[in-house]
Amino acid sequence: MIRLQNKIIAWIPVTVTVVLNNLKLFFKATNKVNNPKSPHPNFPKMLAHVVRIGEETGSMDTQLETLAEYYEEEVDRALENLTGLLEPGMIIFVGIIVAFVAISVILPMYSLLGQIK
Repeated sequence: MIRLQNKIIAWIPVTVTVVLNNLKLFFKATNKVNNPKSPHPNFPKMLAHVVRIGEETGSMDTQLETLAEYYEEEVDRALENLTGLLEPGMIIFVGIIVAFVAISVILPMYSLLGQIK
């Protein structure tokens, strides 16, 4: 499974790969996934709690699946909020471009009409 993990994360930036490799070494050394001494401070506490519960109950796969679904919903919500914030700015940007094109087409026409009279 660890070899498969390394193949899957080959495209992830180097810092994440280093953290995951450190975790792998930490887990091999302690023979336990959940340990009071956290191998990396950037992991959320909820992850540690879910892993501890999964180890105690023997249902690590279902616990991690539930956690993955939770974080997937969190990411979806965050992306919806981000796109909601970006949409007005994009509409204004497109409006400015359309106005620029319209003005650059209309001004030569008016100057040409002014020369005809």
